[in-house]
Amino acid sequence: LEVIPASPAEEAGLRDDDIIVSIDHASIAHLPPEDAANRLQGPDGTSVTLGIDRQGELREIVVTRREIVVL
Repeated sequence: LEVIPASPAEEAGLRDDDIIVSIDHASIAHLPPEDAANRLQGPDGTSVTLGIDRQGELREIVVTRREIVVL
């Protein structure tokens, strides 16, 4: 999917071609997409650590949650 402009993910450095492989150090390889999306949600101001695969290189990005409005 695409990173939403001006979203917490974009501000943390996530890119459109990144593949999320873990959420808070737990693999999401065998989770349905809805379950993975639910793990990304949480109270505003809390953080979530995303393990990402960026063109074969694994890295972690910490995203601070906040409500976003998609128009």
